Amino acid sequence: MKNTYYFSHDCNAARDPKILAMRKTYGTEGYGWYWIIVEAMAESDGYKLSHAEWQIDALAMALVCDCSAIQKFIDDCINKYQLFESDGKSFWSTSLLRRLERLDESRYRRSIAGKKGAQARWVNSNAIATPKQSDSSDMAKNSKGKESKGKESKVNNDPPLPPKGKEKLTREERSAKILAEKRKAAQELKEHWAEDVTLERLSEWVFVRKERLAKLSAFYKYAGFPEPALQRGIDLLDGYLANNPDAFLRYSDHCRVLTGWVVKEVKKEFPSASSRASPRQEHGHKITEKWREMGLINDEEAA
Repeated sequence: MKNTYYFSHDCNAARDPKILAMRKTYGTEGYGWYWIIVEAMAESDGYKLSHAEWQIDALAMALVCDCSAIQKFIDDCINKYQLFESDGKSFWSTSLLRRLERLDESRYRRSIAGKKGAQARWVNSNAIATPKQSDSSDMAKNSKGKESKGKESKVNNDPPLPPKGKEKLTREERSAKILAEKRKAAQELKEHWAEDVTLERLSEWVFVRKERLAKLSAFYKYAGFPEPALQRGIDLLDGYLANNPDAFLRYSDHCRVLTGWVVKEVKKEFPSASSRASPRQEHGHKITEKWREMGLINDEEAA
């Protein structure tokens, strides 16, 4: 068991495309499993975990789940989501390895620097404690000896340390960099969803589960909208998501969005449907019950 140390954790890890893909299947519970496994790796020799049966049993005990469930989760993280890597005998997180190797190197360099500093202080203290010699020649020799020792103590054979701190960015540059990272993450997630056979792609940025397509159409029809209204809602949401990568990363259910705030925007162009487009308006109770029967909303949303 290694010493307990901290390791850096990206504040936007939950929005990483691979993490989002994993959360789509395993939910928040899977996100917790992931970090417990990463913490176990950080405490293990070599920062890797074994595929041995005892290791899986230990993780199942820590995660309070069946061995088969955690084995499937680990296999998916390796083969499907590429969050871990494996050589058949052990598995690990490349990101964690990179962070902890840098941390180990930094600790090693600080240790070497501390030892050299202690040695230099010891040499200097001995030089000060040496009795004064009356003979000027001895004093000259001593002074040369001190000078040579001082020079030797300053010699540093360690590899050069990396530059301190990060390059300072202006507020505008920092905002542009963050936006670029979010756009890249959204693009990667969009490509992943495009390959998901359970999703129907309604536009460039709008995806809906195939089993909810009929319910979505029935929603707009029952709300009194004409046929073009649904396509108009899809177009509005597509334009919004294309220009807001953070929203695309945040919205995991586009069907709910299309039956939520998008409806209010569509009503502005189709005012004749306004009287039936919201469950909280007049006769809303009947509409709410109908939507619940259609599976468009659950009991909590209907409350």
